Amino acid sequence: MLTLAVLTLVALVAVLVSRLAVLRAWAVGTSLVLLGISLFIPVLEAFQHLGALRSGAWLALVGSLLAGAAAVALALPDQLAQAESDEVDGAAPVRPRPPLPGKKPRVPEMRRRK
Repeated sequence: MLTLAVLTLVALVAVLVSRLAVLRAWAVGTSLVLLGISLFIPVLEAFQHLGALRSGAWLALVGSLLAGAAAVALALPDQLAQAESDEVDGAAPVRPRPPLPGKKPRVPEMRRRK
């Protein structure tokens, strides 16, 4: 579990430094595995009134939740941008221009024919 925590921390720092997509996937993967392990152990021990775990297990769970949230927050903007670019199908984004002062907006019927 400590090894996973260190790998997640290294991946998160590497994503901040290099912005590589592979490192984002690695950070999300390791943080979610860490979250799964951190969630499994306290739930398993909860039936025995947490035995020797006490508050340490819940601290590990909160820490892994924070690491998972940070990894997803780093990867989510890129996923949204990629999905948005896939919807456009390679066309340039259309940005409406504000009308010039003093000019009436033209409608397609008013355009000159060549």
